[in-house]
Amino acid sequence: MPRSELEAARRELVRANTGEVEFTYVVGADGRFVTGSTTLVASTNPALTQSALRLYEDCQYAPGRVHGVPVATRVQGTLRAEVRIDGP
Repeated sequence: MPRSELEAARRELVRANTGEVEFTYVVGADGRFVTGSTTLVASTNPALTQSALRLYEDCQYAPGRVHGVPVATRVQGTLRAEVRIDGP
């Protein structure tokens, strides 16, 4: 493969997988991500948005508490991704 094609592939890999996604979502009183509660605040790379949301959906959380009682809580998430390729 010519060097110019390798460089183009490297640039595309970096472009497709680098960016920042900010969103809010609700963690229920049971400590689980509430499906459908997501609000996108900002995204520098729409291709990363769905991946970021899936990552947060799969996490386990401790619920918010008011006077020791578990309650649903809206929280903000941020995912920053950077791809760096070193070498020839």
